[in-house]
Amino acid sequence: MATSDNVSSDNKKICDMFDDAFELFNSFDKCPDPMNETTFQAKVKRCMHLFEETTKLVSAADIFSSNERYDELPTEHLRYFLLPAFLGELSLKLCNGSRTDIVNMADVYFKDFLSRCIDYGLSSRESNSRSISALPIDSSSGQHAQLTAMVGSRNAKLQKFREQKELENRLKILQECMDTKEVDEDTTRDYYITIIKMYVMKARDELDSLAMEKQILEHMEKAFEDYFVAEESESRCSSSSSHSRRRLPPKPLKPVIITKDEVQKAVYGAGYPSLPTFTVQEFYDQRVRDGIFPDSTKILPADLPKPLQQMTDEDIEAEQLKADEEKDQLEDDDDPEAIERARAMDEYKDDHRRGWGNRHNRS
Repeated sequence: MATSDNVSSDNKKICDMFDDAFELFNSFDKCPDPMNETTFQAKVKRCMHLFEETTKLVSAADIFSSNERYDELPTEHLRYFLLPAFLGELSLKLCNGSRTDIVNMADVYFKDFLSRCIDYGLSSRESNSRSISALPIDSSSGQHAQLTAMVGSRNAKLQKFREQKELENRLKILQECMDTKEVDEDTTRDYYITIIKMYVMKARDELDSLAMEKQILEHMEKAFEDYFVAEESESRCSSSSSHSRRRLPPKPLKPVIITKDEVQKAVYGAGYPSLPTFTVQEFYDQRVRDGIFPDSTKILPADLPKPLQQMTDEDIEAEQLKADEEKDQLEDDDDPEAIERARAMDEYKDDHRRGWGNRHNRS
């Protein structure tokens, strides 16, 4: 009695772990995150860990044997057929690590899934063998035989497409039934068998794709090896004969300045020595914006000084008179700066007579 209770407890534990992983697995189809996102990759690894732990428990419980058929298994054991198929699909979602290792791991999972389905009668060996090791058409055969093979391949693809659509429609109906509270055993059994048959077709397609990807990866790996070997041999030759080679002089450094616009860079090149970066008007406008020069638009014409050409003798006398008055006013006010400046000028005139200047080499 105790042994029966332990087995029932273990089965319940395995079933709960599978259901948790299966719920997380179904959430990936509705996840908006990109596949290479860190959170998405963390969910994939967590789901894989749950399925791997479930696989270990299933192996320890000896649920499967090679001398049974799927109709002899209990309904709660049918879901465990999907473990390698789910692990194979999840492994293809991994973005970190070697792609070759990921492809090889997925290949093992899908082949293990198809092999068990064949042993239990869920898939035919003939269709599986055609999928895994499809032979190319013999080039020596006649044109009629090639056309016949092409027509047969096309009909097989159409038949496969129709079967897949039927399984998808049936799975939608069964999923609605599974979402209800009360589900009978026949519905549950039909639900998991339908999923298994869908993944049988999907696993065959994935194996064909993985076989082609393996060839591409092998070709890329060989190309990289040849490239690195050539680079290594070239570096050895260059290091051994470096004393006989004449080093090229380094390129001269080019001055880098901030040019005014892209047109200058395109025509003259950056750092052209003779090209002004501003016109006179642009320079004046820049000074006005900086507050250094007055704005000509805000100055009244009466306030502007007259040019020399327009000044008459009266204007010149008036200017001189105005300057003398300002000078006298400063002297009357006893401005210390003006007095000091006048005394310095008188002393300078006493020591430097008019016409002295530079008398070097003059008689």
